[in-house]
Amino acid sequence: MKKAAMLGATCLLSLAPMAAVAGSYDALCGGVECKINVSSTEISSPQGAIPVSRVSYWTVNGQSGTSVGTGVATTILFGGIGLLGFLAKNHDYNFTLDGFDSDGKKVSMQFNFKNKKPVTLLTEELYRVSGLPMGKPRSIAEIKAIEAGEAPLNAMTAQQEQALASAKKEKEPECGRVLKPYKCNWDDYLAANPSVKVWAEANPAMAEKEKIRQGAVTDEEIEEAKKEEASKKLGSVNSLGTLEK
Repeated sequence: MKKAAMLGATCLLSLAPMAAVAGSYDALCGGVECKINVSSTEISSPQGAIPVSRVSYWTVNGQSGTSVGTGVATTILFGGIGLLGFLAKNHDYNFTLDGFDSDGKKVSMQFNFKNKKPVTLLTEELYRVSGLPMGKPRSIAEIKAIEAGEAPLNAMTAQQEQALASAKKEKEPECGRVLKPYKCNWDDYLAANPSVKVWAEANPAMAEKEKIRQGAVTDEEIEEAKKEEASKKLGSVNSLGTLEK
């Protein structure tokens, strides 16, 4: 009786799917066992590594089917316990993941699973880290915008687009009401108001205090800010290479 119980437990364990370790998945790459690693910065496999912002497309397709052959075999060998074999499933799920590596070269990953559980986990994780829904392409222009800090990693829903619009609004300079029509540009404001310009030239110290109080900026300050922003964008692009078309 004890032997039968142990044998039944062994059969049940053999039919149970192995739990996948979050972030690392056992898969098949070209029929050979391989590891698919997912982190907050990149997705890697023996076929290459893709930074999460550079994932351009991913999808999964496949199916599960009841294994009748396994049910018959286990019934013959183990009697009633073998009927559990009819609950066994054949799984075959194929992933495709495209993008660009850190040097800007195209990378295409293809791998598959014979177990359904890691498929569900990996599907959720790919969306979470890449911000890209399954089957939705991401263009090179979108990738560059993400890397330049002009768009969030997951800007593809109405709610997220609203968040992006709010972020852009926050970046707009704030200044006094009289400066608003001149986009907070102190030089443009003075050019449009000659009498104020005469006063500012005659009283530079007081004019500087008023400029600061109003939250205004000069042409020189605007140009310096543009150069700094351009430098940041260039640094971001250089750090990840030039994308291939």
